[in-house]
Formats: sequence, structure tokens, C-alpha cells
Amino acid sequence: MTYGIITVRGSFIILWMPDTQTKAKCFSEEDKKLTIERVRKNRTAYAFAVIQFCTTIPSVALSAFSSLLIQTQLLL
Repeated sequence: MTYGIITVRGSFIILWMPDTQTKAKCFSEEDKKLTIERVRKNRTAYAFAVIQFCTTIPSVALSAFSSLLIQTQLLL
């Protein structure tokens, strides 16, 4: 039940959230231009990409090799 609620909520958020700043309905045209320039100036997108990369690699490795790690620990 909990996973179903999370899935429905997540699907709604994915459909509701704009893809980019230029598609956001809550900003005026001037605000959209300012947000794009702010991201370009701060290079925020690069920081988010590095954070995503650094958090994804360990979690993928752990999930891929967890059974092997558990078997190794049981044999010791």
C-alpha cells in the first residue's frame, strides 16, 4: 500500500513539474531569463551532476555486489 502511494505521488510529481525553467508557468518571461543566467553563472547544473554521479556509483555497486559480500562474510 505504501509503495503504491509513493508511486502514484511520484508519477503525479513527474507529470506536474516542468522540465526546464523556460517551461515553468509560475515565472514571468523576465524571471525565466534571470534563472537561466543564474544557473549559467553559478554552474549549478555541473554541481548537481557531480553529486548525482558520486552518490549513484556506490549505491549501484553495493546493490550489485551485496549478495557476493554477504556470501563472503558467511564463509569467514
